[in-house]
Amino acid sequence: MARGIIKQIFADRWEKFEANNKVRDVVSKEIKKMLKCRDFGEGYTEYRCPTCGERKYVAFTCKSRFCTSCGKKATDDWVENLCQELLDVPHRHMVFTIPGKLRIVFLKDRKLLKDLSDAAGETIISSFWERSKKQKPTPGIVCAIHTFGRDLKWNPHVHALVTEGVLREDKQWKVIDYFHYEMLRKRWQHILLSKLKKRLPKTRENKRLIDEMYRQQKEGFYVHAKNRMSNAKGAAKYIGRYVSRPAIAESRIVSYDGQEVHFWYEQHQGGKRVDVKLPVFEFIGKLIRHIPERQFKMYARRRKKKAQIIMSVWKKFKKLRNKRIYWRERIMKSFGHDPLVCSKCGDEMIINDVFFKKYGSMLDRLKRRMDEAYEKEEKRLIEEYESQFPGGSVPMHRLWEEREYTRRCS
Repeated sequence: MARGIIKQIFADRWEKFEANNKVRDVVSKEIKKMLKCRDFGEGYTEYRCPTCGERKYVAFTCKSRFCTSCGKKATDDWVENLCQELLDVPHRHMVFTIPGKLRIVFLKDRKLLKDLSDAAGETIISSFWERSKKQKPTPGIVCAIHTFGRDLKWNPHVHALVTEGVLREDKQWKVIDYFHYEMLRKRWQHILLSKLKKRLPKTRENKRLIDEMYRQQKEGFYVHAKNRMSNAKGAAKYIGRYVSRPAIAESRIVSYDGQEVHFWYEQHQGGKRVDVKLPVFEFIGKLIRHIPERQFKMYARRRKKKAQIIMSVWKKFKKLRNKRIYWRERIMKSFGHDPLVCSKCGDEMIINDVFFKKYGSMLDRLKRRMDEAYEKEEKRLIEEYESQFPGGSVPMHRLWEEREYTRRCS
């Protein structure tokens, strides 16, 4: 399907959906931001070629997590920054899942998603400490929360990137590339259910649910930990797929006719393609439930304070700096062309002005402020000379000389 199809679907149907459904405030704000992305009415930057005068206009982006374009940018930035922090050692990709009956608990109270991430981190830490408590081993861990499955259903789980090794208290690096799956599953189950027991209201229903989880899931909650990443960059790119992006890629949407959305997904087992057709309002409802609350981070880096990230104690071995990727460089990297090269003469374009919806032209605004400053200074000078030369005998040439000097110095 053509690029921008998700935006088109919401532009067509969001107003009616919002009028007939209860929508979270954060969802309304994110959708409105997404619909105004790259709208010239919201503001833009004007570039001008100093050689031939050719002009180019670039509209502001919305920077919403829900926007397919801005979400990709946010993911690229996150991956780039993470690459600067990760140790260049093999990593293991782990996925911590929960049973279907438990998922509704996290939908009713989204604040519990943080406990999901914390429980995964504690599970990994405890599995390393089990082997050598005296050395207080510290692994590197990055956790990313995913709330959707490939079929768009509510399916909260945690993707964790873990170093295949630990830094011991004696500052020695110890390679550990074996993970006991049975132990991980049972420990993950116990730590998560213990947290929920403390956080959930003390009701019979909740007690019955937790007891049922132990009784029905005797082998623990499923943990997948077989994917091995040989280097830091590959590891960062892999887990970056699970951060700051909508629940479905536009490439998986086959068609949209105004009433129905046809998309496909690949089954985990067997890789079989499954085609799904949903009424457009049902499709919108499935997508927006995965928009996180404000201030909620879909990922967490386990830091020294909790003895969960190695970078804080390994500074003397390696110093890394965060690197910003600017808009121009990002376009060149993603699409292979320089957006600031003049299409007519090939010279490099420069910023000529910036326009905001609220303030208008920044260049005009600057000129107005300069004129106001000149007029204020001129008034001050006139008042000053009038006080020195009462009766109107002001030598005007001195006044204008002073005024011009003030303009040149401003």
